[in-house]
Amino acid sequence: MAEAQHAAHTPRRKPIAIVLAAVVVLAVVAVAFALTGGNDGPLGPLVPGTGDPESVTPEFTFRAGAAQAVPTVAAQSAKQLKAEAERASKETTVVIDDLYTAAFLDPDNWTNGTYDSAFEVFDEPSGREARSGLDALTAGASAGETFDDIQPGRGVIHAEVLMDAKGHAASVVAHVSFTARATNKDGTFTVFVSEGEFFLRPVDGEWKVVAFDVQRADELEQPTPSPSVSGSATPSGATS
Repeated sequence: MAEAQHAAHTPRRKPIAIVLAAVVVLAVVAVAFALTGGNDGPLGPLVPGTGDPESVTPEFTFRAGAAQAVPTVAAQSAKQLKAEAERASKETTVVIDDLYTAAFLDPDNWTNGTYDSAFEVFDEPSGREARSGLDALTAGASAGETFDDIQPGRGVIHAEVLMDAKGHAASVVAHVSFTARATNKDGTFTVFVSEGEFFLRPVDGEWKVVAFDVQRADELEQPTPSPSVSGSATPSGATS
């Protein structure tokens, strides 16, 4: 009852200066929100405490060719094994997608030169070997000091699926071709070119890379020169 009675009293007017100050603060907040579009405005999502646009990992998936089933029993035919081979190809392609995204495209990885998430797709022995060949399998330990940006190019994958006696996928050889383009800090560009094979097997219910043979042949590109304007213009009204 006391609260209701208090509410019934005629409220005292607040000082005009306080009211004006509150209006100005609200206006500034509204303008700032409109300019940034909230958390996902034209500048992109903001990293808490920095005011800088958050780095976003570019979307990338390999284009998979038709899977090739490799029978191990004479009675098996590639046609009978096609569906199982395609299933294994799709599942292992996702693994290779994750690997290359983490190894080349995730800014949280290449800007720091650490690629722990990339090595999650390997089994323990091959993972140790992969870490020792960091510069062959990733954008490199010094990528953050070298590049401003990395964007995907093309990715093609073709799977050979070795079938067991029961017609199940026992292992997969993924033949991979991948490119990405990095903007170097000096204004030039680096084209990453990675080609090779990844051998995958089920490990504890998941496809893991158990061996690999990958080659790199990166290329350096110079920026395209701006077109120059030649000749001289004749002033308007001038006669020769």
